[in-house]
Amino acid sequence: MNRIYKNKSILLCISIPLISGYFLYNYYTKNNNSTIFTELEALEEFNMDGGDENDLSECDTYGDEIGGNDKINIFCHYFDTTYKLEHGFKNKSVLHELEVGLFDMGSYDNHSMWMKDTLIQLDIIFLDREYNVVGIIQDTEPLSEKSLFINKMSYYIIEATAGFCKKYNIEPGLNMTDMFNLVMIQ
Repeated sequence: MNRIYKNKSILLCISIPLISGYFLYNYYTKNNNSTIFTELEALEEFNMDGGDENDLSECDTYGDEIGGNDKINIFCHYFDTTYKLEHGFKNKSVLHELEVGLFDMGSYDNHSMWMKDTLIQLDIIFLDREYNVVGIIQDTEPLSEKSLFINKMSYYIIEATAGFCKKYNIEPGLNMTDMFNLVMIQ
């Protein structure tokens, strides 16, 4: 009987700090990301009000609040689980110019993508582990089941709205973090 009480006390000693840590982490994460979510809400409202996606003068911050530099903030949906990697932007009908998908493939490989069930035209940017561009595919065909690859090793892949690479002069050799703040969103 004494052994049962000892195991319960050990369990309590372990679980209380874990639970407290979880709540503290969520509290501080939400408070620190409030400007990110405020900006995203402004971007969504701007688009819903009929604003031109390419005219962001009312709602974008180029490093003012997040990062504090002259870099452009791009908002990354982080895809790292099997489910997220397989589904990405499937069935999404609108993607803001500064909203991208960052696919963490988990290893270096000659990765490929496809556009099955993807309704919007995209630019696909293949990156190494340090976010250097190793290749791009521009203006993909929506709903296509054709395999898209660059025949080079990559670690990350970014999907952005079509025209992103042309607008920001994205070319092989460019380091994405030299030009952009990669702001992760959930």
